[in-house]
Amino acid sequence: CSSGQACSNGSCGNVACSCSSDCGTDGYIGSAFCKNGDVYKTYKTYTCNNPGTTNSSCSNSSTDKLVTNCSTNQTCSNGSCEDQNIECSSNSQCGTNAYTGSPYCQGNKVYQNYITYTCNNSGTANSYCSSSTESKLKQTCSDSQNCSNGSCSDQNIECSTSSQCGTSGYTGSAFCSNGDVYKRYTTYTCNNAGTSSSYCSSSNENKLFEDCGTNQTCSNGSCIDQNIECDSNSDCGSSGYTGSNFCQDGDVYRKYKEYTCNNAGSSNSYCSSNTQNKLVDNCDSDEYCSNGYCEQDNNNCGVDHYERRCSGPYAYWYNNCGQMKDLIQYCSNGCSNGYCNNENNNNGYVSIAKTVRNMTSGGGFSTSTYANPGDTLMFMITIDTNGGDTSNVRVQDTLSSRLQYSDNMIVSGSSNYSGDIISGLNFNTVRDSDYITITYLARVASVENFGYGTNTETSNTSVSGYNLQYQPNQSASVYVTRTAVLGATTISTGLTNNFLTDSFLLPLLVALAGIWMFKAGMFISLEKWLDNKRKQRNGRKAAKELQTKIELIKKTEA
Repeated sequence: CSSGQACSNGSCGNVACSCSSDCGTDGYIGSAFCKNGDVYKTYKTYTCNNPGTTNSSCSNSSTDKLVTNCSTNQTCSNGSCEDQNIECSSNSQCGTNAYTGSPYCQGNKVYQNYITYTCNNSGTANSYCSSSTESKLKQTCSDSQNCSNGSCSDQNIECSTSSQCGTSGYTGSAFCSNGDVYKRYTTYTCNNAGTSSSYCSSSNENKLFEDCGTNQTCSNGSCIDQNIECDSNSDCGSSGYTGSNFCQDGDVYRKYKEYTCNNAGSSNSYCSSNTQNKLVDNCDSDEYCSNGYCEQDNNNCGVDHYERRCSGPYAYWYNNCGQMKDLIQYCSNGCSNGYCNNENNNNGYVSIAKTVRNMTSGGGFSTSTYANPGDTLMFMITIDTNGGDTSNVRVQDTLSSRLQYSDNMIVSGSSNYSGDIISGLNFNTVRDSDYITITYLARVASVENFGYGTNTETSNTSVSGYNLQYQPNQSASVYVTRTAVLGATTISTGLTNNFLTDSFLLPLLVALAGIWMFKAGMFISLEKWLDNKRKQRNGRKAAKELQTKIELIKKTEA
């Protein structure tokens, strides 16, 4: 075969190439370009396939080859490495992480601020440094330490448990409260235990010591069997309206008497009644109240005594249209808000009645009663104001040393008061129409406080206030009897060797006189007596209003 031919299958054939150089020269083609942050170019490679045979052929391939590896401080741009401004490549180039500032306390722990430096987008032209500060726990103080000024220091601990302050328990003698036996209980407490702020304190409270049964009552700190006067309000009477309708504040009212069983189901139970004014009919705006009925007011000005107002030194009644009507009184010390300024001009008169009853032995109210040592008494004071309003009224009771105040004070007919009957019961204002009842319990001292025979104890009531005429003190007597035991004794019998005092004759005569007076009808019930007092008061009030109108007519004519 000739040059350029090859023998194949018994014949000569043409050869396309014998080696790769027959196909072309390997080398870079085109321009450089950037790839993966470095400089690359396209490299073309020629290949002779089946060299030196009739099946030989040429082929080529192109690949991207690294031309230049850009350094860490360079970047590839437009096919070449260019130097770049790199702010940071690592966190350490931005700063050294460390605590900053002074330690400080949070609770019982020590904290300090810690600054951390960070290289963001490290090693690139977009790299930059930043820092952050956070509070880091450095130390936790122990239970016996206290954190102060950024460090743990030993602390003075007054107490760690309440038992280190004292032993809690009952103290003193038993006493009665709410019908049961109570004792004083002292509790010791360790506050902020185990810290430097720890301190001891104690508190006292009344704790139930013994629960008296339903058929018992508490007396002198123990439960005793009891005599029960009433168990419910119905045992005392049927509550209901009494008397006729009357006008008050422009509406129709009526007296309502309500019976109450106080201390129900106990030996101190007793019945009382309270009478108050209750609204029966609310008159409309075009009506006025007259003689206990709502009547049509054609002129809408028919309520003559609608409100009190001052005109100079005079107090007048004004109707519901604001027109002056009746003269009430002349005020020597000036008039304010329809009432005379406080002055001791003897315009008001307070009537006081004082009675007593023995709750233990039973019986009704009277100006005196007989009792044994240890008995429970109830005193009742009634106050009836006539002739004008009275302000700053003070009512006070003084008990003999062998009568012990037992509280359970009940005031009916007024809610405008403060204090108690022993230290002084203060009423801001007692109106001319007020009728007030005050009851409270007292206990006769134990037997060893009395001599044998009859001992007289008293309860005195005094009253004072502005616009108040002279009112003598009222008193109720309690005759306490201590009897002697049979047989010879050297203990005093209580006899005085005075015939009238020691003999039975004097008490017998008093009892006979009382029976005669009762048969003669000289005693009336307390309710009838109170009813008479109301009638007398209403009569005086009517006479006063008549006199006021006469004075107004005289003033008008003058």
